[in-house]
Amino acid sequence: PRESEGDFRVRLAQALREHRDLKLEKLRARYTPKLGRMRDRIVRAQEKVEVQQSQVKAQQTSTVVSFGKTILGALFGRKVASAGNVGRAATTMRSAGRIQKEKADVERAEESLERLEVQLGELEAEFQEAMAEVQDAWTLESLEFDVVEVAPRKSDIDITDLQLVWLPFGVGEDGMEPLFG
Repeated sequence: PRESEGDFRVRLAQALREHRDLKLEKLRARYTPKLGRMRDRIVRAQEKVEVQQSQVKAQQTSTVVSFGKTILGALFGRKVASAGNVGRAATTMRSAGRIQKEKADVERAEESLERLEVQLGELEAEFQEAMAEVQDAWTLESLEFDVVEVAPRKSDIDITDLQLVWLPFGVGEDGMEPLFG
């Protein structure tokens, strides 16, 4: 009662902001663990890619050394087609085959990392969209106001204490005058 429309709108805007902040905090509480887990998975996937890449480099280095050893053994050894040279050549060929396997492992790890990054982007977009929906829904501009006057009803009036005050008045030349002081 007796509150101006401006004061009511200010009070309502404050209540809406508090409710919106509560909703946003609930959204953050719901999405923060999901985003954290997804970022952890991405970090692990990045580490896996780095490990696979280092394994490829190590395998390449090993193959180059083995190839060089085989060539030098064939050139400076006693026989070009000795059993040792043939064995080293076969080992070098197997090592070259392992390089392809390691490169395939790197590609799979990179694809997995890309999928996780896409999923993180989708989750972040979903979170931002949910935040925007809450912010748009809980604004004063989103509400419509109708002015409704409520007339008091006889049943809504309740008299609890009735007090009677008596003041002595008397009739004088000018009409009724108080008789006290």
